[in-house]
Amino acid sequence: QTKAQRRQQEQKQREEQRKKEEAAAQAEKERAAQELAAAQAAQEAEQAKKNKKQKQKEKEKEKQKQAELEKQKQQQQQRTALVLQRSAGNDSGGMICPISSSSSS
Repeated sequence: QTKAQRRQQEQKQREEQRKKEEAAAQAEKERAAQELAAAQAAQEAEQAKKNKKQKQKEKEKEKQKQAELEKQKQQQQQRTALVLQRSAGNDSGGMICPISSSSSS
């Protein structure tokens, strides 16, 4: 084996070693990128879950608010009805309860 041949073989080995290291570095890079992507996806999923919970909470609050408003409206209507009944009863001389008056006669 001449010096030239030996030098050529060493150069070939170095080149192969370099290629192997590059491939390993590239694989490591890709693995890191995948890990990062997975972590981001997990974070986004977590955020989405939080957002969903938040929206659900807001929906519940809105429902409660609507129910409260509805209740107030009904109470107001009942009060109005009572007032109207009373005034109607006073105007007609207590004819709002015909049962009691018919039983007394």
